[in-house]
Amino acid sequence: MVAMYLPRIRPALTLATGAAAAALLLSCADHTGPREPVPAHLAVAPGFASAAAGIVPLAHGRILLTRVPSGDIAKDTVIALAPAQDSVDLSLTVMLLEPNETFLLTIALTTPAGDTAFRAGPIEVTPSTGGAPTPVPVTFVYVGVGANAASVAIGTGAASVFIGDTVTLTATALDAGGTAIPGTPIAWRSLDTLTATVPVEATGRVVGRASGSARIVAELLTGPADTALVNVLPPPAAIAADSGSGQTAPAGSALPDRIVARVTAGDGSGVANVWVRFAVTLGGGTVSADSVLTDATGRAGVAWTLGNVVGTQTVTATTARLAGASASFTATSTPTGAGAIAIAAGDAQSALVGTAVATAPSVLVTDGQGNPIPNVGVTFAVTQGNGSLTGATPTTDGNGIATVGSWTLGPTVGLNALSATVTGLTPVQFVALGTGAGGATTMTVSTGNGQTALAQTAVPTPPAVLLTDTAGAPVAGATVVFAVTGGGGTVTGDSATSNASGVAAVGSWTLGTPGLNELTASAAGLPDVVFQATGTVGAAYAVVKISGDAQSADAGTAAVRRATSAAPNHNLRTQGLITVLPVGQSNRHASTRLMPCKRKVLGPNSVS
Repeated sequence: MVAMYLPRIRPALTLATGAAAAALLLSCADHTGPREPVPAHLAVAPGFASAAAGIVPLAHGRILLTRVPSGDIAKDTVIALAPAQDSVDLSLTVMLLEPNETFLLTIALTTPAGDTAFRAGPIEVTPSTGGAPTPVPVTFVYVGVGANAASVAIGTGAASVFIGDTVTLTATALDAGGTAIPGTPIAWRSLDTLTATVPVEATGRVVGRASGSARIVAELLTGPADTALVNVLPPPAAIAADSGSGQTAPAGSALPDRIVARVTAGDGSGVANVWVRFAVTLGGGTVSADSVLTDATGRAGVAWTLGNVVGTQTVTATTARLAGASASFTATSTPTGAGAIAIAAGDAQSALVGTAVATAPSVLVTDGQGNPIPNVGVTFAVTQGNGSLTGATPTTDGNGIATVGSWTLGPTVGLNALSATVTGLTPVQFVALGTGAGGATTMTVSTGNGQTALAQTAVPTPPAVLLTDTAGAPVAGATVVFAVTGGGGTVTGDSATSNASGVAAVGSWTLGTPGLNELTASAAGLPDVVFQATGTVGAAYAVVKISGDAQSADAGTAAVRRATSAAPNHNLRTQGLITVLPVGQSNRHASTRLMPCKRKVLGPNSVS
C-alpha cells in the first residue's frame, strides 16, 4: 500500500510549499513464500508557476497514479475543495506489484464550472523504503481560459485618484493575433504600495494612499503583463475665480478673455481632473461649456457671452467634490449704441395759444437689445405752428430719457408739431393743439338741420353741434343736451360730449307727426340751437273701413252716420255722406275715391 499526504492545497489555488509524504507498504511473494509488508515513503513539494494563481476559484482536485511502464491506472481519485477550505490532506492506498515500483503522478485542479484550471505532471515518482524520502517538486501550471494569451493590455492609460478614493482599471488578454480572450483571469498588484494599493488581487481597484505616482501591474497567470501609471492626488479643498472676472463688453457680445476657475488642495497645489460646472446666474448670457475638467494646474475655463441686459452679470463655478463651495465671476455689459428712439411722454396735448404744454415732451433712446442708453444727444425742433422751445438739445439720462426744457405753442389756434432727432435714427413727432382763451363761447349747427323723413322714422343724419371758443378753436369736453321741442318725436343719446373737433352729436332723432318737427340742443351758458325737420306721409296703398257701415234709411235720403275710412299707418282719414237711391234707380255698385267732407251717391246698399 502507498499512503500519500498532500497538505495545504488551498481552494483559492495558493498552494503552500511543503512535503507530501507517502507511506508505502510492500506486499509481494517470492520463491521462499509470502513476506511481511515493508513500509515505503514518497514526498512531493507542490508549487505554482504563477504567484497569482489564487485569483482562480477551485472546486475539485483529481489525483491520478499510473504504473510504469504498463500505463495501468493504479489510482484515480477526485476530491472536493470547499470555497473556504484552507488545506486538504490526502491519504491514498495503492497496491505495489513489486519493490521499487515506479509511478507517474498527475494532479488536475478544476473550477466550479468544471474547467481544468491547473495541472501538475505527469511526473515519475518512486517510493523509498529506506529513511526519509527526498521531496519530488510538483509544479501546477495554468491551463484554463486564456492560457494561450500572448499579451495583456490595460485599457485605461494614466489615471488619477484622490487620496482615500479608488479608481478601477481594466485590462484585456489578447491572443497572438490581437484578438481579445474574454474570461481570462488577470491579477493586479501595485509596485508602489506606499502611494497606492490593490486590495483585491483579482480586480483592478486601486486605492490612493499618498500623493505621488504608483505603477499598477496587470498580469496573466501565464506570465505576460502590462503596467499603468496612477497619479494619486491630494483631495480638493477650495475652488476660486482664477482669472477673467471684472471684464466689460457690449451687451450680447463675448468677453475678450475666458473666465478660469482653479481647484486647489489643502497645500494650495492645483488639483487635476476635477469636473468644474459653470452656470450663468445673472444677466441671461451663455458659457461655451457646461462642465470642464481641470488641467494639471487645477484650472478650468470657458468663454462667456454676455446677455442682452445692460449692467452687472454673473457666472458661478462649482464642483461636486466641494459641496457648498463656489467661485463667482462678474462682468459689466454696456449698451451697444443707439438703435431706436421712441416717444416717452408729452404727445397729443392741448394748451392755449402762446402758452407751454403741461408736460414737456420726452423720448426714450435704446440700443438694439432694447436697453436704455445714457449720454445720447437728442435735438428737438418745432416743425409746425411757430411755437418755441427751451432746452432743445438735451442728453439722455441713466434711464435713456431725454426731455425738452419746454414747448410753447404758437400764436395761432390749431395744430402744432415738434420733432425729436438722434443722429442715424428716424425722428419721432409730437403734436399739440393750440386753443383759444377760455371755454366754449359759441355753439352752432354742425350737421343734421333741415332734413326730411317719413313721420315716425329717424332722420338719416343725427343732428350735431360745433362748440368753439373766442378764437374760433374747437372746444372738447363740453356737455350738450338734446331734447324734442316740436312734433312729438323721440331721441337716443340725448346727452353728448364734444370731441377733440368740438363736435357733439345726438344718438338718433325719430320724427313724430307729419309736418314740422323740432329738436333743441342746449349747453350751459350758451344759446340753444334748434334743428328742424319735416315729417312726410307716404302714398296711400289701402283703405280701411272705420265707421258708417250697415246703416238703413229711406230710399233717396242720406244715411244718418257719415262713412269714414283711413289709409293705414298714415293717420289720414276721409269722410263721405251716403244718399240712399230709390229701388230700381240704380242697382250697380258705384266706386269713387273718398275725399274729406264730400258727398257721393252710390248704389242702394253699399258705398266704397
